[in-house]
Amino acid sequence: MSRLSRAVRKSWLYRRVFPPRLPQALVIGAQKSGTSALFSYLGQHPRCCPSSEKEVDFFTSESRYRNGPDWYAAHWDQRAAAKSIRLEASPHYLMVRAAAARIRADLPHVRLIAILRDPVARAWSAWQMYRRQLANDPQFYDKFYRARFTAEERAELVRRAAAEFDDFWLAIRREAGCLERGQRMQCSVLEFGLYGPQLQRYLDLWPRQQLLVLDSDNLRARRVSTLNRVLEFLGLPTWNWAGANLADVFVGDGAAPIPSRTRDYLRGFYAPSNRRLAGILDPLPAWATTPGGESVAA
Repeated sequence: MSRLSRAVRKSWLYRRVFPPRLPQALVIGAQKSGTSALFSYLGQHPRCCPSSEKEVDFFTSESRYRNGPDWYAAHWDQRAAAKSIRLEASPHYLMVRAAAARIRADLPHVRLIAILRDPVARAWSAWQMYRRQLANDPQFYDKFYRARFTAEERAELVRRAAAEFDDFWLAIRREAGCLERGQRMQCSVLEFGLYGPQLQRYLDLWPRQQLLVLDSDNLRARRVSTLNRVLEFLGLPTWNWAGANLADVFVGDGAAPIPSRTRDYLRGFYAPSNRRLAGILDPLPAWATTPGGESVAA
Protein backbone atom coordinates (compact mmCIF):
# COMPACT_ATOMS: atom_id res chain seq x y z
CA MET A 1 0.00 0.00 0.00
CA SER A 2 1.38 3.42 -0.98
CA ARG A 3 1.96 6.23 1.49
CA LEU A 4 -0.89 8.16 -0.14
CA SER A 5 -3.25 5.22 0.23
CA ARG A 6 -2.30 4.82 3.88
CA ALA A 7 -2.81 8.54 4.49
CA VAL A 8 -6.23 8.44 2.83
CA ARG A 9 -7.27 5.43 4.92
CA LYS A 10 -6.28 7.24 8.09
CA SER A 11 -8.16 10.41 7.19
CA TRP A 12 -11.25 11.48 9.12
CA LEU A 13 -13.45 11.49 5.99
CA TYR A 14 -12.42 7.99 4.90
CA ARG A 15 -13.04 6.58 8.37
CA ARG A 16 -16.42 8.30 8.49
CA VAL A 17 -17.48 6.83 5.13
CA PHE A 18 -15.72 3.47 5.54
CA PRO A 19 -15.53 2.72 9.25
CA PRO A 20 -13.54 -0.39 10.25
CA ARG A 21 -15.69 -3.50 10.36
CA LEU A 22 -15.60 -4.47 14.02
CA PRO A 23 -17.34 -7.46 15.62
CA GLN A 24 -21.05 -7.52 16.32
CA ALA A 25 -20.75 -10.45 18.72
CA LEU A 26 -18.23 -11.32 21.42
CA VAL A 27 -17.81 -14.48 23.48
CA ILE A 28 -16.47 -12.87 26.65
CA GLY A 29 -15.76 -15.99 28.76
CA ALA A 30 -15.35 -17.85 30.94
CA GLN A 31 -11.96 -19.53 30.58
CA LYS A 32 -12.10 -23.37 30.42
CA SER A 33 -15.89 -23.28 30.04
CA GLY A 34 -16.32 -24.09 26.36
CA THR A 35 -15.43 -20.81 24.64
CA SER A 36 -13.20 -22.58 22.10
CA ALA A 37 -15.93 -25.06 21.26
CA LEU A 38 -18.57 -22.36 20.90
CA PHE A 39 -16.27 -20.26 18.71
CA SER A 40 -15.50 -23.30 16.53
CA TYR A 41 -19.13 -24.34 16.12
CA LEU A 42 -20.50 -20.87 15.39
CA GLY A 43 -17.67 -20.20 12.95
CA GLN A 44 -19.06 -22.93 10.68
CA HIS A 45 -22.38 -21.15 10.20
CA PRO A 46 -22.50 -19.60 6.71
CA ARG A 47 -23.56 -16.21 8.09
CA CYS A 48 -20.93 -16.05 10.84
CA CYS A 49 -17.45 -14.65 10.19
CA PRO A 50 -15.04 -15.57 13.02
CA SER A 51 -11.85 -13.63 13.67
CA SER A 52 -8.70 -15.06 12.11
CA GLU A 53 -7.56 -16.17 15.55
CA LYS A 54 -9.44 -16.88 18.74
CA GLU A 55 -8.54 -14.65 21.68
CA VAL A 56 -7.45 -11.49 19.92
CA ASP A 57 -7.68 -9.93 23.40
CA PHE A 58 -8.05 -6.43 21.95
CA PHE A 59 -9.94 -5.09 24.97
CA THR A 60 -7.92 -6.98 27.56
CA SER A 61 -5.04 -4.59 28.04
CA GLU A 62 -3.63 -1.22 27.10
CA SER A 63 -0.89 -3.03 25.18
CA ARG A 64 -3.32 -4.30 22.54
CA TYR A 65 -6.03 -1.69 22.88
CA ARG A 66 -3.65 1.08 21.89
CA ASN A 67 -3.23 -0.61 18.48
CA GLY A 68 -6.57 0.91 17.55
CA PRO A 69 -9.71 -0.27 15.71
CA ASP A 70 -8.04 -0.72 12.34
CA TRP A 71 -5.62 -3.24 13.85
CA TYR A 72 -8.56 -5.02 15.44
CA ALA A 73 -10.63 -5.00 12.25
CA ALA A 74 -7.73 -6.58 10.33
CA HIS A 75 -8.49 -9.85 12.15
CA TRP A 76 -11.50 -10.43 9.86
CA ASP A 77 -11.77 -11.12 6.17
CA GLN A 78 -13.46 -7.82 5.35
CA ARG A 79 -15.10 -9.10 2.19
CA ALA A 80 -16.70 -12.03 4.01
CA ALA A 81 -17.43 -9.88 7.05
CA ALA A 82 -19.53 -7.44 5.03
CA LYS A 83 -22.42 -9.91 4.81
CA SER A 84 -21.93 -11.78 8.07
CA ILE A 85 -21.97 -11.46 11.83
CA ARG A 86 -18.37 -10.85 12.89
CA LEU A 87 -17.44 -12.89 15.95
CA GLU A 88 -14.54 -12.88 18.39
CA ALA A 89 -13.94 -14.87 21.58
CA SER A 90 -11.54 -13.88 24.37
CA PRO A 91 -12.17 -15.37 27.85
CA HIS A 92 -10.13 -12.63 29.53
CA TYR A 93 -12.86 -10.11 28.63
CA LEU A 94 -15.05 -11.43 31.43
CA MET A 95 -12.36 -11.30 34.11
CA VAL A 96 -10.27 -8.22 33.23
CA ARG A 97 -11.95 -5.28 34.91
CA ALA A 98 -11.16 -2.65 32.24
CA ALA A 99 -12.49 -4.73 29.35
CA ALA A 100 -16.20 -4.06 29.85
CA ALA A 101 -15.77 -0.26 29.77
CA ARG A 102 -13.58 -0.44 26.66
CA ILE A 103 -16.06 -2.67 24.86
CA ARG A 104 -18.94 -0.38 25.85
CA ALA A 105 -17.09 2.65 24.47
CA ASP A 106 -16.26 1.05 21.11
CA LEU A 107 -19.05 -1.50 20.58
CA PRO A 108 -22.17 -0.22 22.33
CA HIS A 109 -24.49 -2.42 20.24
CA VAL A 110 -22.45 -5.64 20.42
CA ARG A 111 -24.07 -8.92 21.40
CA LEU A 112 -22.29 -10.49 24.36
CA ILE A 113 -22.17 -14.22 25.10
CA ALA A 114 -20.87 -15.71 28.35
CA ILE A 115 -20.64 -19.44 28.90
CA LEU A 116 -20.11 -20.57 32.49
CA ARG A 117 -18.90 -23.79 34.07
CA ASP A 118 -18.97 -25.00 37.66
CA PRO A 119 -16.25 -22.67 39.03
CA VAL A 120 -14.72 -25.41 41.19
CA ALA A 121 -14.27 -27.71 38.21
CA ARG A 122 -13.14 -24.77 36.13
CA ALA A 123 -10.40 -23.85 38.62
CA TRP A 124 -9.10 -27.42 38.75
CA SER A 125 -9.16 -27.65 34.95
CA ALA A 126 -7.33 -24.32 34.56
CA TRP A 127 -4.58 -25.41 36.96
CA GLN A 128 -4.14 -28.63 34.99
CA MET A 129 -3.94 -26.64 31.76
CA TYR A 130 -1.23 -24.37 33.14
CA ARG A 131 0.79 -27.41 34.20
CA ARG A 132 0.51 -29.00 30.74
CA GLN A 133 1.48 -25.82 28.92
CA LEU A 134 4.47 -25.17 31.15
CA ALA A 135 5.61 -28.75 30.75
CA ASN A 136 5.66 -28.22 26.99
CA ASP A 137 7.21 -24.73 27.17
CA PRO A 138 8.52 -23.36 30.50
CA GLN A 139 8.45 -19.83 29.02
CA PHE A 140 4.87 -20.07 27.72
CA TYR A 141 3.28 -17.66 30.18
CA ASP A 142 6.19 -15.22 30.23
CA LYS A 143 5.72 -14.86 26.47
CA PHE A 144 1.94 -14.73 26.80
CA TYR A 145 1.94 -11.84 29.27
CA ARG A 146 4.63 -9.90 27.39
CA ALA A 147 2.54 -10.16 24.21
CA ARG A 148 -0.67 -8.93 25.82
CA PHE A 149 0.20 -6.58 28.68
CA THR A 150 2.35 -3.52 29.13
CA ALA A 151 5.26 -3.57 31.56
CA GLU A 152 3.16 -1.52 33.98
CA GLU A 153 0.25 -3.94 33.78
CA ARG A 154 2.54 -6.94 34.24
CA ALA A 155 4.07 -5.30 37.30
CA GLU A 156 0.62 -5.17 38.92
CA LEU A 157 0.23 -8.96 38.67
CA VAL A 158 1.68 -11.14 41.40
CA ARG A 159 3.89 -13.86 39.92
CA ARG A 160 3.21 -17.50 40.64
CA ALA A 161 5.88 -19.46 42.51
CA ALA A 162 7.04 -22.60 40.72
CA ALA A 163 5.79 -24.73 43.62
CA GLU A 164 2.22 -23.57 42.93
CA PHE A 165 2.13 -25.55 39.69
CA ASP A 166 2.80 -28.71 41.70
CA ASP A 167 0.48 -27.97 44.63
CA PHE A 168 -3.10 -26.96 43.84
CA TRP A 169 -3.91 -26.20 47.47
CA LEU A 170 -0.95 -23.82 47.67
CA ALA A 171 -1.98 -22.18 44.39
CA ILE A 172 -5.54 -21.41 45.46
CA ARG A 173 -4.70 -20.34 49.01
CA ARG A 174 -1.99 -17.96 47.82
CA GLU A 175 -4.30 -16.43 45.21
CA ALA A 176 -7.10 -16.12 47.77
CA GLY A 177 -4.75 -14.07 49.92
CA CYS A 178 -3.90 -11.84 46.98
CA LEU A 179 -7.56 -11.24 46.16
CA GLU A 180 -8.27 -10.35 49.79
CA ARG A 181 -5.54 -7.69 49.53
CA GLY A 182 -6.95 -6.35 46.27
CA GLN A 183 -4.16 -7.88 44.20
CA ARG A 184 -4.33 -10.09 41.11
CA MET A 185 -2.16 -13.02 40.04
CA GLN A 186 -0.71 -14.28 36.81
CA CYS A 187 -2.19 -17.61 35.70
CA SER A 188 -5.31 -16.99 37.76
CA VAL A 189 -6.97 -20.09 39.13
CA LEU A 190 -9.61 -18.45 41.34
CA GLU A 191 -10.49 -15.08 39.83
CA PHE A 192 -11.70 -16.44 36.48
CA GLY A 193 -14.54 -18.17 38.34
CA LEU A 194 -15.99 -15.14 40.14
CA TYR A 195 -18.82 -14.91 37.61
CA GLY A 196 -21.33 -12.92 39.68
CA PRO A 197 -19.40 -9.65 40.03
CA GLN A 198 -17.83 -10.03 36.58
CA LEU A 199 -21.19 -10.30 34.83
CA GLN A 200 -22.55 -7.45 36.92
CA ARG A 201 -19.91 -5.14 35.40
CA TYR A 202 -21.46 -5.85 32.00
CA LEU A 203 -25.04 -5.52 33.22
CA ASP A 204 -24.16 -2.13 34.67
CA LEU A 205 -23.26 -0.99 31.15
CA TRP A 206 -25.63 -2.88 28.81
CA PRO A 207 -29.33 -3.73 28.61
CA ARG A 208 -29.99 -7.29 29.77
CA GLN A 209 -31.15 -8.30 26.29
CA GLN A 210 -27.64 -7.77 24.88
CA LEU A 211 -26.14 -10.42 27.15
CA LEU A 212 -26.71 -14.16 26.73
CA VAL A 213 -25.44 -16.36 29.57
CA LEU A 214 -25.11 -20.10 28.94
CA ASP A 215 -24.31 -23.10 31.12
CA SER A 216 -21.48 -25.16 29.60
CA ASP A 217 -23.29 -28.36 30.62
CA ASN A 218 -25.97 -27.50 28.07
CA LEU A 219 -23.43 -27.03 25.30
CA ARG A 220 -22.03 -30.47 26.08
CA ALA A 221 -25.31 -32.35 26.56
CA ARG A 222 -27.71 -30.39 24.32
CA ARG A 223 -25.33 -29.07 21.70
CA VAL A 224 -27.68 -28.37 18.79
CA SER A 225 -30.47 -26.78 20.82
CA THR A 226 -27.95 -24.58 22.64
CA LEU A 227 -26.41 -23.47 19.34
CA ASN A 228 -29.86 -22.69 17.96
CA ARG A 229 -30.50 -20.55 21.04
CA VAL A 230 -27.31 -18.62 20.26
CA LEU A 231 -28.35 -18.17 16.61
CA GLU A 232 -31.68 -16.72 17.73
CA PHE A 233 -29.87 -14.33 20.09
CA LEU A 234 -27.57 -13.19 17.27
CA GLY A 235 -30.41 -12.81 14.78
CA LEU A 236 -28.91 -15.46 12.48
CA PRO A 237 -31.07 -17.83 10.42
CA THR A 238 -31.56 -21.38 11.61
CA TRP A 239 -29.20 -23.90 10.11
CA ASN A 240 -28.97 -27.65 9.74
CA TRP A 241 -26.04 -28.53 12.01
CA ALA A 242 -25.93 -32.10 10.66
CA GLY A 243 -23.10 -31.21 8.28
CA ALA A 244 -21.05 -29.30 10.84
CA ASN A 245 -18.16 -30.64 12.88
CA LEU A 246 -19.52 -30.57 16.41
CA ALA A 247 -16.85 -32.76 17.95
CA ASP A 248 -15.53 -31.90 21.40
CA VAL A 249 -12.88 -29.18 21.46
CA PHE A 250 -9.93 -29.04 23.89
CA VAL A 251 -11.28 -31.68 26.27
CA GLY A 252 -8.70 -32.62 28.90
CA ASP A 253 -7.32 -36.13 29.18
CA GLY A 254 -8.65 -36.46 32.72
CA ALA A 255 -7.00 -36.02 36.07
CA ALA A 256 -7.09 -37.36 39.59
CA PRO A 257 -10.17 -36.23 41.56
CA ILE A 258 -9.78 -32.97 43.41
CA PRO A 259 -9.07 -33.57 47.13
CA SER A 260 -12.22 -33.21 49.22
CA ARG A 261 -10.68 -30.54 51.48
CA THR A 262 -9.87 -28.41 48.44
CA ARG A 263 -13.27 -28.99 46.85
CA ASP A 264 -15.08 -27.96 50.02
CA TYR A 265 -12.93 -24.86 50.38
CA LEU A 266 -13.69 -23.79 46.80
CA ARG A 267 -17.42 -24.40 47.21
CA GLY A 268 -17.40 -21.96 50.12
CA PHE A 269 -15.17 -19.49 48.29
CA TYR A 270 -17.47 -19.30 45.27
CA ALA A 271 -20.81 -19.40 47.12
CA PRO A 272 -21.25 -15.58 47.41
CA SER A 273 -20.44 -15.09 43.72
CA ASN A 274 -22.73 -17.94 42.66
CA ARG A 275 -25.64 -16.44 44.61
CA ARG A 276 -25.36 -13.32 42.47
CA LEU A 277 -26.15 -15.38 39.37
CA ALA A 278 -29.84 -15.58 40.32
CA GLY A 279 -31.74 -13.76 37.60
CA ILE A 280 -28.70 -13.78 35.30
CA LEU A 281 -28.34 -17.50 34.50
CA ASP A 282 -31.79 -19.02 34.17
CA PRO A 283 -32.36 -21.68 35.26
CA LEU A 284 -29.59 -21.79 37.83
CA PRO A 285 -27.46 -24.93 37.42
CA ALA A 286 -26.96 -27.35 40.31
CA TRP A 287 -23.44 -26.09 41.01
CA ALA A 288 -24.79 -22.61 41.76
CA THR A 289 -27.46 -23.78 44.21
CA THR A 290 -26.24 -26.98 45.88
CA PRO A 291 -23.00 -28.24 47.46
CA GLY A 292 -22.74 -30.83 44.69
CA GLY A 293 -21.72 -29.71 41.23
CA GLU A 294 -19.86 -31.04 38.25
CA SER A 295 -17.53 -34.04 38.49
CA VAL A 296 -14.28 -32.23 39.16
CA ALA A 297 -11.70 -33.38 36.60
CA ALA A 298 -9.79 -31.56 33.91
